[in-house]
Amino acid sequence: VALAVGYLHSKGIIHRDLKSNNILISSEGVAKLCDFGFSRSIDNDSFNKHLSLCGTDEWMSPELLLGEPYDESADVFSYGMLLTELVTGEKPADRFAHMMYAFDYEEYMLGVSTKLYQSMPEINSLIRDCCKTDPSERLSFAKIISLLGNLIKKMKTEERENEENNMRKRAPTKEEIIKLE
Repeated sequence: VALAVGYLHSKGIIHRDLKSNNILISSEGVAKLCDFGFSRSIDNDSFNKHLSLCGTDEWMSPELLLGEPYDESADVFSYGMLLTELVTGEKPADRFAHMMYAFDYEEYMLGVSTKLYQSMPEINSLIRDCCKTDPSERLSFAKIISLLGNLIKKMKTEERENEENNMRKRAPTKEEIIKLE
């Protein structure tokens, strides 16, 4: 999903409705971004970035909800909301006008188990950095993709180390011996 949105942004397109319902998962487990009905070129001078309120409230950035000018960083905020949904298994919590529709990171953390937080601090930091109220403080998708790439490498290394440690603790199976030969 990050690669898809990063590609859109590299072509000067903003999705404007990034949410779980707009992601399809193939039978091979590949995520595909869909529903480009609200997508617009951000380089188009006729595109009024003040009056174009579109998207789904729970995933929308504060500046969109407030009718303020917006850019690609609105998709970054929505991506952070998508990540909160993946981590908690629940749609993003309501955000309120009196808080300028800011994401309440402390409330989010209350919904995340200690064990999950301890095993995934990078994801929670990514969520916090995507969901900054000030659009200029949010990450770019290029940075998000880089961080996720590093996290995947780290997870694969840890998984391989865990498998090696488990093999040392027990006698190898016949299949593992054949695999090593």
